Amino acid sequence: MPKPTTLKKTDLLSVTDAKNWFLRPNNLKQRWENLTAVGSLFTIGDTDFEVAEKFLASADLWLQSSPPLARLHYIAAQPLPTYAHVHRASLLDRERPELVYTELAKELLKNCPPCSAGIHNLFFYGGRIRLSLLLGNPPDLFSSLSLEEKAHLDGCLKPSVDTWFINNSDASNHTLFNALAMLSDTTTDFTATSAFKTTDSQMTKAGFIPTASHQVKDSQWVLRGCYIKNTDVKIPQKSANRSLFWHINEQRTKSPSDRHITILGAGIAGCTTASALAQRGYSVTVIDRHEQAGGEGSGNQQAVVYPKISHRNDPLPRINFSAMLHASHFYQPLWRAGIGSQCGVLVLAHTQNIECDQRALDQHLEQQTDWARLIEGEDLYQASGIKLATGCAIFFPKLGWLPPAEVCAHLLQHPNIQMQKAEITQLQRCEKRRAWRLLDAGGNSAATAETLVIANAYGCSQFSQTNFLPIQKVRGQITHLPATSSSQALRTVICGRGYLIPAHKDLHSCGATYNKGLEDLTLRERDHQQNIAHLATSDIQLGALFADVDTAYLGGRAQFRCTTQDYLPIVGAVPDVEQMRIDFDDLRRDARSQITATGRYLPNLFVHCGLGSRGLCYAPLTAELLACEIANELPPLELELRLAMHPARFLIRNLKKRRL
Repeated sequence: MPKPTTLKKTDLLSVTDAKNWFLRPNNLKQRWENLTAVGSLFTIGDTDFEVAEKFLASADLWLQSSPPLARLHYIAAQPLPTYAHVHRASLLDRERPELVYTELAKELLKNCPPCSAGIHNLFFYGGRIRLSLLLGNPPDLFSSLSLEEKAHLDGCLKPSVDTWFINNSDASNHTLFNALAMLSDTTTDFTATSAFKTTDSQMTKAGFIPTASHQVKDSQWVLRGCYIKNTDVKIPQKSANRSLFWHINEQRTKSPSDRHITILGAGIAGCTTASALAQRGYSVTVIDRHEQAGGEGSGNQQAVVYPKISHRNDPLPRINFSAMLHASHFYQPLWRAGIGSQCGVLVLAHTQNIECDQRALDQHLEQQTDWARLIEGEDLYQASGIKLATGCAIFFPKLGWLPPAEVCAHLLQHPNIQMQKAEITQLQRCEKRRAWRLLDAGGNSAATAETLVIANAYGCSQFSQTNFLPIQKVRGQITHLPATSSSQALRTVICGRGYLIPAHKDLHSCGATYNKGLEDLTLRERDHQQNIAHLATSDIQLGALFADVDTAYLGGRAQFRCTTQDYLPIVGAVPDVEQMRIDFDDLRRDARSQITATGRYLPNLFVHCGLGSRGLCYAPLTAELLACEIANELPPLELELRLAMHPARFLIRNLKKRRL
């Protein structure tokens, strides 16, 4: 981990400076007052987050001058060495009360992202303000938000930044300006601080042309200008595979004209997607075969918000870590309202190999102890509330458990969302109306949709458009264990070979089995026995809590999970399988073929499934990712991680391995 550095007070802007140097030159107050469209979005890009002055000043002005239904997306970069503790220390600086005592500053301080490379997203004021904090190398991270150089294709729909705030220390960084150019359009303008009246040539080479300047201090100028598109700007390719543009939907040249979106499925995937879209001003209809939301895989009494992370720098643990951070912030209003409990999650080191991995992870997370840390001895007892035989465990203090069906119902309580009961068995494309027809078992049209999201878990395998997805239907049974005087002391979720959740209404949820090929949802005593046995193999003291339970009379619930081959969700546009096979057929002969074709995708059809047993953890982030794609907004994750969850990834892999 990088060692923290300190910034001198003379190096920092004041909030007044931020307003005078960055907000006023671009007439942001007047521009925001003139926003009229429902769901209007304004995006600011900031090359140097410093200690949040520009963000706090922008947010304050936004709340004063923008329409109530408009949203601000503030994207800011900060190198890890200067982020480590500087931001938190500056907000706590008692000599800067204008930062400490604002409501937003307090909320930002409370949810300050860990010192971890990547993109961290925070939402404030019910989603009116979104902060994307890019920690690491700014040029690389800004580049990772784009669709790469192929996105310069004329007419290709791509999100862009409205206004850039550029720090004078970045003036000669040509790699950074090339990355900013990829996120800019002909309507983009900028404000830059500079030690000179004229800007560096690297800015102008990238297309950022100053049109005005004024001096604010003896050695400080503020430049204002606009972006002029430069088709010669390119982002350096990091690997040969990045010459493949299968993820770019070139046919999507404009957003749907209809502000109505239909979602098929009212589980956690569908409901988080509905909520994310409704907050953007869309009218959403959620269709499910049950009367109430969360009727199937999302219907357990208790479920754990729990990621599987490691010290390895692979997409799976990185996505899981990002999902954990996002979920812990997303569910806070529910936990504050008494829905579920943010009681923490304890992952036991129940084998020697797991203990070695956990100690390596603890070293990797040395500056992130607010989010995850290794505990042992007395600390283990203090966290759990019960005696355990296990020597150590990883503790996630900001996680917990939730009742998924109640979460789903809560998410649908938005004036822009309505729910409809129907069992859909077929999807048809009506080109004349440019819409999708949703048909029931009798062939009757239950609904039409210009934009459709398939979020009905393994149910997507019945549709010809999505039956290529390699998903599995896996039965899982949970057990309801009556609380005992000893088990009542449990105060955190414990995970090992299985899991045990603190008692709710005098019952613990314990689980869960994992049975492939089993279609019967009838409760089985052998599965109750297996769940209890897994507690004992996780920790002998844990198993002893329920050693005398009569499994013949236990309650519980069985339902199906939707899992994927690589254990990652499936999120994004649905590919045109046959056309993709033709366009990328050269991959069958040579997996390193330099193919310049873009992907082919079915019009306005998206999928969100494959969340497996971690739906509560994944869904808030994956729903946000999908909503950004539909609404043409800058995404919450780096390109590499987005591709790891893309629906077309399986086609590309199978072509390379000659399975198609």
